[in-house]
Amino acid sequence: GIELDWTRFPFYFEPGTEMANSIHLTEIMRKTRAAANRAEKRLGHQVRIAVRIAAEPEAAIGLGTDFMTWAKEGLVDVVVPCNFYHAANYALPYGEWKRQIGTVAPSVKIYPGVDICVGCAPGQSRSTNLARFAGWIELMREAGAEGFYVFNAPYFADDMRLPLYRGDFATSKIVSFARATLPEFLD
Repeated sequence: GIELDWTRFPFYFEPGTEMANSIHLTEIMRKTRAAANRAEKRLGHQVRIAVRIAAEPEAAIGLGTDFMTWAKEGLVDVVVPCNFYHAANYALPYGEWKRQIGTVAPSVKIYPGVDICVGCAPGQSRSTNLARFAGWIELMREAGAEGFYVFNAPYFADDMRLPLYRGDFATSKIVSFARATLPEFLD
């Protein structure tokens, strides 16, 4: 499959023209779907399309990423609402994403995303830690998330990257760790 990262430096249009110009991004998505459909015929298997967009539905629309049209027209298979260059969004409205997209395209998967950054200013710690990450995963699970997207995972420190690659975040061990370490987020 292919991912289009509409979150990476998402200011595509002059302020105030985002909705009027969203048709241009939608046209790119239509062309991408057409190319994926051609590739499916050539390869003999499905070629999925994922998009990474702003963590809040209103912000995504406000930036010109018309995810509702993309879902309704079958242009996307996976939507990844995700923060960008900031700490994990513990209030990411997963249920709202499911409700909105589910009304027009219930088969579209929604995987909440997280960036590894805590802060990106000089002198700030850039990478999150295991407790914060595990706490975010638990919150998203409790909200009903079936999967997750980790932006820049290869740049995690070893104590983060190795458990992620081993699949440790699928175990109750990590959930217990999160509950013991971040009770204010999980109660």
